[in-house]
Amino acid sequence: MPKSKVKKKNKKSGKNQGDIFNTNRLVQTKTKKMSEIILEFAEPLLEEASDMQKGESAIAFSVIVWNLSLMPLEEQEKQKEYIIKEFSNKDKSFTKDMVEIMEILLERKNKYFSNVRRLVVNYEVGVTNEQLHLQVTSTDIS
Repeated sequence: MPKSKVKKKNKKSGKNQGDIFNTNRLVQTKTKKMSEIILEFAEPLLEEASDMQKGESAIAFSVIVWNLSLMPLEEQEKQKEYIIKEFSNKDKSFTKDMVEIMEILLERKNKYFSNVRRLVVNYEVGVTNEQLHLQVTSTDIS
């Protein structure tokens, strides 16, 4: 699992997600930084994030699913079961939602980012002036 560091410079969070994340774009990925790609990949979750903490959680979960998507299918299934077991709080509704979100993100990876074969090895989330910033260290696994 990638290492995460959260750097908060400003704890204010009264704006809605669109103001916080500014991720409303899908463009060519060959010239983009990995941080931009992850923010776009996480967009469905970030759109629902009502504050910085939820935005950071959305990014963390998205990074986990991103890396999961790079595994062979058999290993993906094993790791999905492990993730569900580790993150599930025994609430069947929560577990069902988490599985559904994972599937949405995996489909999104295949549809929009299938040509990006970079594993996230580390990331940092920062907040400045009520804006979320992401730095990603990744490695090519092609």
